[in-house]
Amino acid sequence: VHPRLGELVGPAPEGPVGDKLRLSATAIETFETCPLKYKLAHVLHIPAGPQPTLTFGNIMHQAVRHYFELRKKGKVDFARVEEFYVKAWRSAGFEDAYQEETYRKEGLEQLREFVLRHNAIEIAAEEIRAEQHFVLDLGECVLEGRIDQINAYTPPGRAGDAAVELIDYKTGRPKSQKDADRSLQLSIYALAARDGLSLRPVQLTFYNLTTNHPVSTTRTEGDLRKAQAEIRESAGEIRKSDFQPKPGFACKWCDYVPICPAHEEVY
Repeated sequence: VHPRLGELVGPAPEGPVGDKLRLSATAIETFETCPLKYKLAHVLHIPAGPQPTLTFGNIMHQAVRHYFELRKKGKVDFARVEEFYVKAWRSAGFEDAYQEETYRKEGLEQLREFVLRHNAIEIAAEEIRAEQHFVLDLGECVLEGRIDQINAYTPPGRAGDAAVELIDYKTGRPKSQKDADRSLQLSIYALAARDGLSLRPVQLTFYNLTTNHPVSTTRTEGDLRKAQAEIRESAGEIRKSDFQPKPGFACKWCDYVPICPAHEEVY
């Protein structure tokens, strides 16, 4: 059987009249990386196979959330986080037992340091919001997503001034200060918190679990207007796109290579 892979390229199927384009930070990033990958994943919803990075990231996020649930009752014994982590562990996506064990051990060491650092500071755990879902209508499109964590935050010298810090936990390659300053994802979270959740985001943070090091940034009104313009521009490009593949370095980790017309001759 030789499927006509070239037919995957072309305009997206028409949605219901009046139906708005629904986007997320991940969807926009995927389109910028490869329009065809965006179509396969976010329009045709073709499922991708499990990947070790995604499996590991999901388990680590669960363990972090569990820590803050336990923290509502006081300082946390690492053994309780470790017990949760072991029970939550899944083998999906790992190439072999060696790779799986390497990830598992690294995760435990990262969580051990995470617990040590967070036990050493005061945390209003009962005020923390975890996995906060949002839907934000921008007119031309609708933004959807989840913010890993929202913390109450008091800027220096402004006690009693209600504000929040938005935190996104990252596994894998640590995010830099430049990454945080330029991140569309953090800008989208700030827009969602301000306009969708009626909050005042004063600090945006990537927390790198690999190094247990947070990288924080802010957004001005001008920054958020610029982000809105970028989102609307991306929405316009998606609407008129014929979703041509964009072969390159990202193909190395793409699950859709076997059905991508740019790689058809290989298969």
